[in-house]
Amino acid sequence: MLNMLLTMVQDTTHVAEAAAATGGNPMLGVGIGMGLAVIGAGLGLGWIGSQTGASIARQPEAADAIQNTPRLIAFLMEGATIIAIIMSLVVVGMVALTLRAVLTTPPQAEAVGLTYQEQVAAGQQFYVEYCAECHGEEGEGGIVEGVEGLEGTYLEAINSEDYLYTRTDETTFQIIDYGQPNLGMPAYGLANGGELTTQQIDAIVTFVRSWDDRIIIEEDEGAIPALAEGEIPDYETHVFPIFRRRCLSCHREGKEKGNYIMSDYESVMNSGDYAPNVIGGDLSSNLIRMINREEIEAGGPMPPTRPLRPEEIDIITRWVEAGALPARIETGLEPTEAITGTLEAPEVDATGVVTGTEATDTPQ
Repeated sequence: MLNMLLTMVQDTTHVAEAAAATGGNPMLGVGIGMGLAVIGAGLGLGWIGSQTGASIARQPEAADAIQNTPRLIAFLMEGATIIAIIMSLVVVGMVALTLRAVLTTPPQAEAVGLTYQEQVAAGQQFYVEYCAECHGEEGEGGIVEGVEGLEGTYLEAINSEDYLYTRTDETTFQIIDYGQPNLGMPAYGLANGGELTTQQIDAIVTFVRSWDDRIIIEEDEGAIPALAEGEIPDYETHVFPIFRRRCLSCHREGKEKGNYIMSDYESVMNSGDYAPNVIGGDLSSNLIRMINREEIEAGGPMPPTRPLRPEEIDIITRWVEAGALPARIETGLEPTEAITGTLEAPEVDATGVVTGTEATDTPQ
């Protein structure tokens, strides 16, 4: 009986959820169900009473036996009615909880990336934001610095053959989703109290798997474009991708080391305990000195573990030297063309007096 009731509750809950998903009103259905249960019980009891009276009229000598039988049936019906009402109340509570979950659960993000390269790029962004602070920007591991509860802890590399060859993507997904509380790693999945959707965790797993040397990766079309000689970098195209990949794991909302945030242009220019860290045209700015591995009052070499590549330093240096603008100013002017034609040179006599001119070809 109990199993049957539980099955009915589950089925009713599924119907209620379907009604909610399609815009219906599950509470109305539950109310109708409760009403029908009570009406059915009343009609049943009335029918039993009328049948009992008719039987006694036909057989007065068996009145006691006739009365006892419907009493038992009526008792069973009353019990069934009570159970139906309890079931209805349970369903009401379950539907209320379902609606509450629907209303309070944040909307799920759309699928992250359509192509493999888009998945890797999106996964790298989430990895930098949520994982790099402990595991290193490229999964190299090492001593954890500046993370409460893990300060000084040594973490093995996750970009190594030891990890990538022996763990499946499903294992990595579960670790991110559920966390490893005994090892100091929190759960990141939404269902477990974290901030990441299933699609976002999938993207991180794809990015981590991209370190596997058994995978052949096509050339990354999203790579930072190379600069031509003398070209001024654009902030969004050239500079911010470097900040996003190499700096945001420590310098973002909630992780703003030195109160310096690098998630947007205004913060790069104005935030921080030693602001301004970037001054347009000034190559002695804090940022320039620190990415060149200097130890200054504002801080030490940045990033602290693995230096920027020479081409990355060159991009940031050119950007600051040109004024550290939020967008590159396009003049629309073409390089100056060589002047061709003839110039009239004056004719001078022996006394130095100009007497005339002659045509002289200019260099081509």
